[in-house]
Amino acid sequence: RPVCVASRPPLPATLALRAADLAAGPVLCSPQPWAMRPSLARLLARSGPAPASGHATVLGDGPVRAQASSHALLHASVDELNAAQVFAGESLWHERALAAGEDPVDWRLRHLADARGRELARQVVEQAAMDDAAAPRDGLLRGSGFATAQVRCEAEDGSERMVWSAWVAEVAIQPATGAIEVTRVVAGHDSQDLRPAQGATTRLAITRQQPERLAEARRLIGAPAAFDDWRAATPAAANGATDALAMAAPTPPDVVRAGRLDLDGVATLPAAAAIANAIADATGVRLRQAPFDAGQLRLALADRRAARRGALRRGWGWLAAGAASVATLATALWPLKPALPLTAGPDPSLYSAQAIERGRLVAAAGDCVACHTAPGGARNAGGLALETPFGTIYSTNITPDPRTGIGRWSFAAFERAMRQGVHQDGRQLYPAFPYTAYAKLSDADMQALYGYLMSQPAVAATPPRTELGFPFNLRPLLAGWNLLFHDPKPFTPDPSQDAQWNRGAYLVEGAGHCAACHSPRNALGAQKGGLDYLAGGQAEGWNAPALNQLASGERAWSGEELYQYLRTGYSPRHGVAAGPMAPVIHGLAELPDSDLRAIVTYLTALPGRARAMPAEAPPRPTAAATSTAPASAATASAAASEAITLRRASGERIYQNACAVCHEPGSGPTLFGAKPLLAQNTNLHAASPDNLIQVILNGIQAPADDALGYMPGFGNSLDDRQIGDLIDYLRARFAPEEEAWPVDTTTIGRLRQHAQQQ
Repeated sequence: RPVCVASRPPLPATLALRAADLAAGPVLCSPQPWAMRPSLARLLARSGPAPASGHATVLGDGPVRAQASSHALLHASVDELNAAQVFAGESLWHERALAAGEDPVDWRLRHLADARGRELARQVVEQAAMDDAAAPRDGLLRGSGFATAQVRCEAEDGSERMVWSAWVAEVAIQPATGAIEVTRVVAGHDSQDLRPAQGATTRLAITRQQPERLAEARRLIGAPAAFDDWRAATPAAANGATDALAMAAPTPPDVVRAGRLDLDGVATLPAAAAIANAIADATGVRLRQAPFDAGQLRLALADRRAARRGALRRGWGWLAAGAASVATLATALWPLKPALPLTAGPDPSLYSAQAIERGRLVAAAGDCVACHTAPGGARNAGGLALETPFGTIYSTNITPDPRTGIGRWSFAAFERAMRQGVHQDGRQLYPAFPYTAYAKLSDADMQALYGYLMSQPAVAATPPRTELGFPFNLRPLLAGWNLLFHDPKPFTPDPSQDAQWNRGAYLVEGAGHCAACHSPRNALGAQKGGLDYLAGGQAEGWNAPALNQLASGERAWSGEELYQYLRTGYSPRHGVAAGPMAPVIHGLAELPDSDLRAIVTYLTALPGRARAMPAEAPPRPTAAATSTAPASAATASAAASEAITLRRASGERIYQNACAVCHEPGSGPTLFGAKPLLAQNTNLHAASPDNLIQVILNGIQAPADDALGYMPGFGNSLDDRQIGDLIDYLRARFAPEEEAWPVDTTTIGRLRQHAQQQ
């Protein structure tokens, strides 16, 4: 149906629509001069004919829907329709050039009639070519795209001006998943005559790798790229609808305004088209909707791979790929890594406050301070002793001190340590430093973390030197360990999962390095994967429970319980965070709720190995059986029963004197913070008493939250036998459905000795 476009709002006397207008079709009114024909972008985005309807949806500050009763469209955003037009038109130019066998950039430049716009586009393209660097051979598909836009705007004096903008965007695409990353942006805008008071001179601005431009570009990639976004997710539209082509970038706080023009909005108009053209250049696949869908791209690439598979097997490509693999393998296996040059150190003022804040959150998620701070020492100055099966490893100083810390490390040296486990001086780092997880950090998070650490106070402190026994002191052997067990590639989002799941996976597998404690390890100290991933492990003498079956089993966690535990360190049904988990809660306290919700989403969705059921206890002898049993067996059974009775009576006395005042349900006030109910405590229902013994020996001296209160340790007032009596009584009373623990004072003594060495 025809559309009547009013370039100015109707005057008050003409608010009533004429009958002729109603008969013709919808009337589109706007306070801006649109001069718009029906959007070509909308037609291109549809798989079939456009429906004959007077309804339309435009996404501006909120969804706006045509009113069927009046056939009138409400006010819509000029920027949004401009963005849609540019996206469609610039994508079409690229397709026409390829169909004509022409280079798309040269073809577009030749067809730009306006001299000013052509000059701007030429300079942007030349600047992009000057900055161009050889693409790394990392198996990613890489491409470059160009797009330009012109908008007629109204200046302060009421006159109309033409504004040009141009973009060159480069992308890297993971062929297996379709994940898209915008790796480089060169953008320019021409703001001539927007401010007449400053003179009618051409002001040309070209930016390269400006963080705001990269952020705007990456917002067009869709959910798979949001896994490293440290801000709260944008609420969905109230009606759940999304306009695939409404993609104007949000206005940054320092936007340049000239007259009635939001210049930044104009400068970013070509962004989506440039990225779409770059994706087409890299893959040959044309995506016609933004934000761009990695899942759609993955399916298209899979179809193309299947079609080419036969030809590739017969080509020389396999030979080249084999040679590249051999070269990569040789590089990884070569044990002697070069030292990277020391620098004068970065100027922290080069990092914005937003980047440093982002780095602070990355450090909080990774809980850097917990491992890099010795008891009583300065933050991040190193010196903490980490007990491993291979010996004691001391954490390093990661403050920006130029002599004893990382103050003279370049970003390249920092990134190599984080992704490959190689020190600035070329030494292989022991994987007690969880570079196997930190390698999954995105480039943006890695840069932000570096900026944050370099902005912190420098502390001169030399930690003890790590000295392991033979052969573990031979650091070059770790090159082989890395080849077997380390994948240095950054995190790749799963396109089959939503943004929240991917965000949770990124935090758990990457910065959070949860598997370092919660996954079992093999004989060489590498974390096990598959169904054993997050199936439980050991940390500093504590049992780290399994995280891959939290939503199942007899004592399943609900999503809300897990969220409250991660946020506060306490769950009434499961207990209080203690031991190595308490500092983790401190770090998680810095993260926004959306991140904790994402972690919960990921963990509760993990399919874990079913917990092995304990062997069925032999049936207790009946009276008849007892009467026919040998006298010696009956005597032994009676003696064992009497020993259990005496032991539990001793344990009950200890409980009443030392524990009941805080833990006895229904008796007395809550004296010190939370009052955990032992009948629901996870440690009382665990397969091993180790964590309960640790709490009794050491107490909770540094709770995850001061509001939870402290618990004194009883290691100096109870001997091993008394602690054995106490845990036997606690298990029998508060978890009677569970099999009794063996009373083993050897384990208690070992944990006591370990605590004394800390």
